[in-house]
Order: sequence, then C-alpha cells, then structure tokens
Amino acid sequence: MSDLNSQELRIVGFLCNWCSYGGADTAGVARAKQPTDLRIIRVPCSGRVDPLFILKAFFNGADGVLVSGCHPRDCHYSSGNFYARRRLEVLKHFLPILGIDSKRFEYTWVSASEGQRWQEVVTKFTDQIHELGRAQTFAQVEAKAFDLPDLASRAQSVLPLNCGLLDPLDKLKAAIAERLADFDVVIGWQKGRDDVHVVPLFIHDQKDLDRLVFGPFNAQNLATYLTEYKGKKVGLLVKACDVRSVVELEQEELIDRSSVTLFTMPCGGTFDLGAVQDKLGRYETISSVEIKDTTVKVVVDGKDVVLDLAKEAQGKCLSCTCRLSNKSDVIVGAEKAQDLQPYDPNYVPRELAFVESLSLPERMSFWKWQLERCIRCGACRNSCPMC
Repeated sequence: MSDLNSQELRIVGFLCNWCSYGGADTAGVARAKQPTDLRIIRVPCSGRVDPLFILKAFFNGADGVLVSGCHPRDCHYSSGNFYARRRLEVLKHFLPILGIDSKRFEYTWVSASEGQRWQEVVTKFTDQIHELGRAQTFAQVEAKAFDLPDLASRAQSVLPLNCGLLDPLDKLKAAIAERLADFDVVIGWQKGRDDVHVVPLFIHDQKDLDRLVFGPFNAQNLATYLTEYKGKKVGLLVKACDVRSVVELEQEELIDRSSVTLFTMPCGGTFDLGAVQDKLGRYETISSVEIKDTTVKVVVDGKDVVLDLAKEAQGKCLSCTCRLSNKSDVIVGAEKAQDLQPYDPNYVPRELAFVESLSLPERMSFWKWQLERCIRCGACRNSCPMC
C-alpha cells in the first residue's frame, strides 16, 4: 500500500482495452509490485475518453487521473489515440484555469506486452500525486453563475466592429471564378432558410458561385470539412479565426496544405446566432435585411428588429486582435493583415483576465456551474475541426 499518513489517495485510470489494460494485466501476472491507489476504468479506446470524464473524476474527489492507450500508429481503431492526444494535451493546459494542478493529470502509451513499463508509469505517477497530496475538492463547492464584467461594455471591442463588407463581394467572387477550374470544390457560405441564416456552400461551377455570401452571419468555421476532402484540391473561404484551425490540421498532418487554397476578406465580426435567435423570437417570414455600419435592420413579420453587432456579436469577436490573416493565399480587400491592425501578442482577453482574477473557490464554483450545464450533445466535438 502507498503511504501518505497511512492512507491511499484516490487515483483514477482510464485504460485502453487493447493495449494498456493488457499491459496492466501483464504486470499483474508477472507479480510486479505496484501501488494500490489506482482504480482502473477500462475503455474501448483512449479516443473514447471524453475530457469531461477527467473533469468529472476531479469534481468527484479524485486526487489524480491517468489515461493510457496504445502507442501512436498502433491503435486498434487506427487513429483513436491521435484524437486522444490532441484532446488531452489541450485539457492539460486548461486544467490550471479551472484551479487544478496540471501535474495531477497525465496521459501515456503502454502496449499489452509492456508490463514492466506499466509498472514504472503507474509507480512514477502515484509518487507524483503523493508529493502533491490530496487535491482540493469540488464536492463542497456550490455551482454558481458569475456575470462576466465585459458583458456590460461589449461595445468596447479590441477592434472596431462593422457589419458591412470592407470590399465588394463581387471582387471575391471574381477571384474565386478565376481559379475555379483548379479545384475539385470550393467551400463557402450561402443563404439558408432566410437572410439571417447561412449554411455551407460547395461550389463546383459559376451557378453555385452566384449564391456565395460573406458577412456578419458567417459564424460557422468551414475548416471542419477539410478532412473529408483530403487528397483533393480544395478552395476554402475563411475568417481570420478560422485559419487557426487550418494550421492545426496541417500540423497534425490531417490535411495537405499544398492542396488547400484559402480565400478571405477582412472580417468585421460575426453575430452570436443564439443571441440573434433570442432577439428575433419565433417568426414566420423575414421580408428584408438591411446592413448599415454596426447594425442590421431585419423586417420580421412586418416589424422592424435592429440587430446591433456591438451587443449581439460572438464573444471571440470582441477580443479579436486581427481581422485578417496573412496566412491566406488570396486576400481581397487588403494586402496583408498588418494593413488592418497590428497584432498585440501581450493582449489578454477580458474573459480570461476575469477568470484569472477569481479566487480558487470562486473559480471552482464558476467552472462547476459551466460544466454542469453540459448535456453531452456532442455539438462541441462536431464543430471542432480536430475532433
């Protein structure tokens, strides 16, 4: 038994059925000495481990969590451990924001034949948790909603918001039309059921291109479709924030960047579609949409409703420091991102500054309330290009 005031600690292990669980079994058969603090949960694949599983373990009193799966390129399901590696690395960096020491969580790879390696991994991790001692518990913390201070001053965004295009849409269409024959498909946005809803547009010819739209309702990140067209020539319309997803996909070798051409125009901000829906309410028809500066006047069932980008913009648009990415291949409206606004590497978004200003109990309370709202619908996974 591990010794910490003659008590075991609460360590949870999520082990892949095909490799790491077999490695633990191999160590057991070989009578290898192991700490007894670990409580093993067998999962079909490390890719099945939702980051929420780990957070739930901490919220319910775990002092440490270990995830172990097959070695990269050895996964029984081909790529499950690659998905796990991406999610778990992000989670490890996110834990301190929740008030959890990142040293309390580790992920590793152990094959079924590596009984000795399993013994070393679990012993080292258990010793590490014992050095940290018992974790602060969320169990006694009451989940509480906090009002983010920046919501009262949403109009004060880092960059000026503007619903209007900074360059005519016709120029963007012309730039795409000029190279349309080079692509298997160009992915953009088009009008959905009405003018305040847009959906993906897959452009193959000029007739499709005529339906292209670009504006404050283009909230979706189209980079999520790139992995479906791996090996094909693809043109992609992006906002500056969407380019980050393309870079991540390239780094993980999920796409061939040389076969992807990025088209863009300067983005003046996009609406939070949930806020728009709340403002419009239930309606039958939208007669017209008029864009002017930071507002959009929508005629809904004969009544005028004004949407203000300063009030209904996505939170990320308020803290955006660059409306145009110079990593795009075809830019309409500016030659480089610096022409629009220099990037400030020291800028800290107000939301992050607010969370970091909370005491540990307050931070636990804040995140407990946020995570308890999750119904595990999978929307976050489906919208994430990396997942």
